[in-house]
Amino acid sequence: MKIYTLFVLTLVLVGPLFAQTEFVAPVPTLKQPAYDVSVGYDYFSMRIPSARRVSLAGVIASGLTQFTPRLAATFEFDYAHNSDVLGTGRSGHFLGVFGGPVVYLSKYKRFRTFGHALVGAGEVDSAIPTDNGFLHGWVSRPSYAIGVGIERPLKGPVAIRICSDYLRTAFADSSGAIGPQNNFRVVANFVFQLARHGFEGGHELTFARGRELGS
Repeated sequence: MKIYTLFVLTLVLVGPLFAQTEFVAPVPTLKQPAYDVSVGYDYFSMRIPSARRVSLAGVIASGLTQFTPRLAATFEFDYAHNSDVLGTGRSGHFLGVFGGPVVYLSKYKRFRTFGHALVGAGEVDSAIPTDNGFLHGWVSRPSYAIGVGIERPLKGPVAIRICSDYLRTAFADSSGAIGPQNNFRVVANFVFQLARHGFEGGHELTFARGRELGS
């Protein structure tokens, strides 16, 4: 009788504990794109048709959205300037707006490499020496840039991004005819991560769901 009574009391006391047991299991990870903005220094080596190269320097600002560990998209605004083009006494500049995909090629412990292909528009304001002095003016045409780079985190949300590009624009030669320009660009940016991704490519938000067992 005592054993039966003890058994019943045990069920009464322990039963509610089982009824309140909660089982927590992970659910699939939810991801949102990672974002960053950057600003930095731009060196631009511009090839003037029928003349030699001209060096320009300026600033570049960009924004990037990373969708997967491998794929991102970027948009950039680029301005470079030279105060005396080819000894003509005239200033010149390059103004460009570009956008396009970014593909991350490899990942290492402290840096990763990438390539990008950008399209947009470029305005070239420059001067060309001629037999009668010089020709000065500006040309605005569709442009594109193809390049590779490296990105390395520094501290907290700050990183540095360096890349080099082949950049195609257009300008006039000494006869006034518009022709293509084959340019070279080097960019060094400080990157500020708004939604941090590190080297993983997505800002992960992990949740759990609970299910009550019993009644």
